[in-house]
Amino acid sequence: SIGDWDACLHLCSTTQDCAQVVFAGGHCYGMSVASSEDQDALGGSNSHYTSAHCSGQVDLGKTFARNCETAEKWRFAYTAGSEIPLGSTAYGGQVENWQTCLDLCSETEACQQVVFSNGHCWGMSQRSSQDQDGIGGNNTNWISAHCYGEMCPELPMGDRFVDLGPWRLAAWDDEHLSIANRVGRKAIVF
Repeated sequence: SIGDWDACLHLCSTTQDCAQVVFAGGHCYGMSVASSEDQDALGGSNSHYTSAHCSGQVDLGKTFARNCETAEKWRFAYTAGSEIPLGSTAYGGQVENWQTCLDLCSETEACQQVVFSNGHCWGMSQRSSQDQDGIGGNNTNWISAHCYGEMCPELPMGDRFVDLGPWRLAAWDDEHLSIANRVGRKAIVF
């Protein structure tokens, strides 16, 4: 049991391998794998739960959290001259698994796109929405992601929502936005 959402989020963001955190009823649940699925299909309208994806890295003096969108069975196309190393891992270097590859891109400021297959990780400084083989969504043994700029480390956000103080802005569904207040717990949908 932990007191509030801010303490829960701080705990996850400063714990190695905490990729996602959920806060409900005074309890903080840290997870080693982040999911974009909404278990109860309420999106940003579930007032009983607050969740966020965390970088999973202990702050070593530089905070650089990024948002990465994953595309399974996609091999995002290579753009000539965009290949970059990810940390000490060379372009196309061997890594343990997809999560390690994704984390390396997320932690590398210049990485905008990452591709993984059979233990190899390719970081790139440019994004492409094309599948290298022309079979996006059906390209087995491949997974890719686009990573986007720095997120504010003190700004809680997760799957389709952002918290601004006591306010939550969230996607209600694909066509509506909701605004809710943590105190009132009532959402207004636009």
